[in-house]
Amino acid sequence: MNDVEVPHITDINDVADPYIDEENDVADPYIDEINDISDPHIVEISDVADSNIYKATDIADCNINEINDVADLILMKSSILLILILMKSSMLLILILIKPPMLLIVILMKSTMLPISY
Repeated sequence: MNDVEVPHITDINDVADPYIDEENDVADPYIDEINDISDPHIVEISDVADSNIYKATDIADCNINEINDVADLILMKSSILLILILMKSSMLLILILIKPPMLLIVILMKSTMLPISY
């Protein structure tokens, strides 16, 4: 049984080999042609993609710069407000500290002046 099958397999291979070679010979030019056609399109697509990436990065850079500018302004405003609050609080503290002694001096002056005026 094995002796019968082996010649049939080799016969099929002998018959199939020329067809396979012929199909490869026919297919190769088409594959090369498809590659030649698709190569420029691939380059065009990559050029478009590159320019879009550059545009996107430029837009992103502009947005980042705008965000940084806004953040800088917010920080400046908040630091100015903080300085003003600290100045006001220190002025109030100074006024609170100065006022009682001034009141004391005024009271002392009035008290010393009272006996003199009699």
